Amino acid sequence: MISGYDMDGGNIILSSAKFRLGASGSGLFDMEGNLVGINTFKTTGYGSYYSMPAEWIHKLKDLPIEKEFPIQGKALWEEDEERKPYFLKIAIPKVKEEWSTLIKVTEEWTVNEANNTEAWYEHGYANEMLNSIKEAIKYYKRALAIDSMNSDALFRIGILENSLGHTVEAKKILTSLNDLNPARADELDEIINCQDKCKK
Repeated sequence: MISGYDMDGGNIILSSAKFRLGASGSGLFDMEGNLVGINTFKTTGYGSYYSMPAEWIHKLKDLPIEKEFPIQGKALWEEDEERKPYFLKIAIPKVKEEWSTLIKVTEEWTVNEANNTEAWYEHGYANEMLNSIKEAIKYYKRALAIDSMNSDALFRIGILENSLGHTVEAKKILTSLNDLNPARADELDEIINCQDKCKK
């Protein structure tokens, strides 16, 4: 599972690929063996693993050699909670399932970054967890309107349409998802088929 968050001309990566304390600087690779990120930090005790985008390495190579340590202040994950980027503000309430806190943060995120597909996706997810299903679908669709490649949003819509008994719509989404993210499509297909068998 991978999500990407825009920052400074690159995408900071949240993935389910675990790494241990002290493994910062190791590589994150895709299924073809391409380096896509540099493992950097995790939210202690909550299992969220973040990597810096590999393209930043190429940019660094073009910069002049530093003779003094150039970094001052705190790293973004060390910041006080109110100064952290939104994708880090949601990490702990999401894992701890504090949905009322999550929805407040994601609502603020969508206001301040209205063109951010991840903001709308996470707002949709918070609504889904609070059983506001119609609102969740609306926000997932907003995420897709910004980025039609947001397979997570499409997957969640498929699950919700299926749970509402809209099997035809869910299967249409399955077809679209199969072109976009076959692994997610397999998950949705299993859920749809399971529900069909249960009805029988």
